[in-house]
Amino acid sequence: MSLSFYILDSKLVLHYIPFQTNDEECYKEIVALFTRRHFIIGTGNNRMHILDEDYKGKINELIDKWKVKCERIGRLREIINKVEIGANFAFIGDLSDVQDVFKYYLAVERIKGRNVTEYNNVIDLYYYRSSYLFDNYDARIYGLVDNENICIGEKNKDKRRCRFCGKIKGETSFRNKAHAIPEALGNKRLFCYEECDSCNSKFSNIEKDFIKLMDFRRSMFEINTKKTSKPPLIKGLNFNIEYGNEKTKLNFVNRLEDCFIDDGEFLHYKLIHQDFVVKQNIYRALAKIVIDLMPSEYLHKVSATISWINGNFNAKQLPKIFEGFIDDGSYWLQPRLLILTRKNQENIPYMAAILQTIDMIYCYVVPFVEDTAFEEVSYNMDKFQEIINRFFDMKFNSVDYSTMSKERPYYKLNIKKDSIDPFTNSQTGEMMKLIRN
Repeated sequence: MSLSFYILDSKLVLHYIPFQTNDEECYKEIVALFTRRHFIIGTGNNRMHILDEDYKGKINELIDKWKVKCERIGRLREIINKVEIGANFAFIGDLSDVQDVFKYYLAVERIKGRNVTEYNNVIDLYYYRSSYLFDNYDARIYGLVDNENICIGEKNKDKRRCRFCGKIKGETSFRNKAHAIPEALGNKRLFCYEECDSCNSKFSNIEKDFIKLMDFRRSMFEINTKKTSKPPLIKGLNFNIEYGNEKTKLNFVNRLEDCFIDDGEFLHYKLIHQDFVVKQNIYRALAKIVIDLMPSEYLHKVSATISWINGNFNAKQLPKIFEGFIDDGSYWLQPRLLILTRKNQENIPYMAAILQTIDMIYCYVVPFVEDTAFEEVSYNMDKFQEIINRFFDMKFNSVDYSTMSKERPYYKLNIKKDSIDPFTNSQTGEMMKLIRN
């Protein structure tokens, strides 16, 4: 018999654990351990636990007892060892639908730092709020589970056809496994088999614009570069970020009058990247992520989208992208993506996506689906924004990425004057704390 469940550890990393056992007693003991001991909230098999030495000992005893008869139970020990004594973790045992798992994950993610007595009410509230999205959209979720690699497309190289140019093996090559989300953003789990080497190389030009937009965050949150084990070194017109002595350091090069404001209480900085980006190329890069990961049965609906990504035409006007960020200093090491396809509502976008990467959330419509340009359709963007706002319960900025003009990305930084002046003090741990918060 099989037993599959999820462990959400104290750092909010979700682990999927499938077990195989022919022993009914083993099955019952595993379920009993996680549903009868040390839980502090929850109903049924979905409960929050607190790990103490006694509980950890009982888990290890169970693993030692059944490690021969229960395949992969050793994975449980690896995960529990990551949970600190006294910390909470969640056991999600009876949710077979990944959308339900994600709703529960979002609820637990939102109760960080709250009093234990509030957990039940908060989980119920956020579980309900996230249901509003799934009432309107079918969702496919990628990158949620820490120990799960996802490779989309045909495994057999001889049978592959590139999603972007339509060529098959012999006309093009498939030597490399393409990262669906740029590796520079931390992606180690999500890949596409059906992106040929030629297209992968070509699209690096538009992906570079998205990466440059995220450079500041990549460096400050220490997302290691592809070729090294260190965060990227970033140069701007009025700042640079370097990595030394195992710490990230922000240096200010000069005071540009229009990039520095002292209002008496706060110092407001505008940190300007030295490189240029094209916003419409950033939108192309975001849409390409969806094409890489979507099921093949939807590809016929996005032929115009693929043509636009390939640069065959530029959009006059694109839907605005809703941007939000996490303001508590936490971030995602592994990006995750939700691909949304409309259920019944005719007045909301047919296909959209939510990308969570580092500390940013990008919610965006996939344009030109079903060969219909954005300006020619009548769907309700206000309704879509309402769905997104309720889902995350946070404020989003609406940003236009339609322009083809080159511009430098910038980052706003506000620092309280009595804490630190970056022009006169060393930028190490204290500066990191200020930037992340």
